[in-house]
Amino acid sequence: MRIVSHSFWPVLVYLSWATVAVGAYPERLDNAARTMVEAEKNFYQAGQERGTRAAVLAFLADDGVVFRPGPVNGKKVWTERPETGLDLIWEPTFASMARSADFGFTSGPAQWKAKKEDEKPLGYGQFVSVWKKQKDGSW
Repeated sequence: MRIVSHSFWPVLVYLSWATVAVGAYPERLDNAARTMVEAEKNFYQAGQERGTRAAVLAFLADDGVVFRPGPVNGKKVWTERPETGLDLIWEPTFASMARSADFGFTSGPAQWKAKKEDEKPLGYGQFVSVWKKQKDGSW
C-alpha cells in the first residue's frame, strides 16, 4: 500500500502543475487579445485625430499587406495615396488570438462619410485587421 501512495505523489504534482498551466493559459490569451483590441482602438483614434492615411502609415508594419483587390505592399500604396478627407468610422466587435499570443485579428462594422459632421454615411462595410506583435511588444 505504501508503494502505491508514494508513486501517486508525482502524478498528483504533475496534474496540479498542468492545472495551473492550463488555468494561466486563457488569461495570457485574454490579456494579449485585450491589448490587441486596444491597439485597434488607438488606430481608430489616430485616424480621427490625424486622418486615415496618417493613421494607416503609423500603424501598418513595413511589410504589411493591403488588398487592392489583390495583395500589395500597404506602406507603398498608402504613401502614394493622397488624404481624401473621408471620415472612416469602425469599431472592433470580434477578435481572435493565436495560441502563441503574438498574432491575431479584429473585425467589425465600418462606414465612411464625406465629412465627420455628415449624418448619412456614403457607404458601409466590414473591416478585418490582422495584427502581429512586434519585437518591442507593440502591435
